Amino acid sequence: MQITIAIINSRGNTNPEWVEAAIASARSQYYRNAEIVIIDNRDKLYTIGKCRNDAVKQAKGEYVFFLDDDDWISKDYLLNLAYIAKEYPKAKWISTSCFFVHEDKTEYREEAPIGMWRKDFLLEKPFPENVVRYEDVILHKEIQDTEKVQALHIAGYFYRQHNHMNSFKKAKIKEELKEDIKCLSLEIENIIKNKNVIA
Repeated sequence: MQITIAIINSRGNTNPEWVEAAIASARSQYYRNAEIVIIDNRDKLYTIGKCRNDAVKQAKGEYVFFLDDDDWISKDYLLNLAYIAKEYPKAKWISTSCFFVHEDKTEYREEAPIGMWRKDFLLEKPFPENVVRYEDVILHKEIQDTEKVQALHIAGYFYRQHNHMNSFKKAKIKEELKEDIKCLSLEIENIIKNKNVIA
């Protein structure tokens, strides 16, 4: 069984060291029946969906695994995915958990839509090319529960969180909103206490 590791190079101009780390982790896999397909999008001319679809068309593997160019994987990650694929040959998508790594090197493990797709499914149901993010989440809705496997005991994907990420910015905004709501709640409680209002 051949697996294609697809990397969309969109940070080669800004963070080439991240791209090099991603490629190096792909090349160091224990699972040897794999190829690496790199799509150049350093000038940001195309959406991530378009780049992913181009990678699928070039892929020779039965399965396609997308590795973001600012992330990296452990040496046994692909081997573990291949084992699950052999156990569940009808699965169109195999999902794992991953480690989120902050710039200060702290890590935490979490379930995330990270994993490997069957190539024939991606050819039949390509990624939407008119969106700039969440293209994989949209595609997940096309998969029935019987067609996917959640191998959450596997966590060899390292997801780099940094200030340039839309998801990281959203997370910061959510935390700020939580603080605002907390402060507002305290203010309301003080008003109620001071005015002897029955709530």
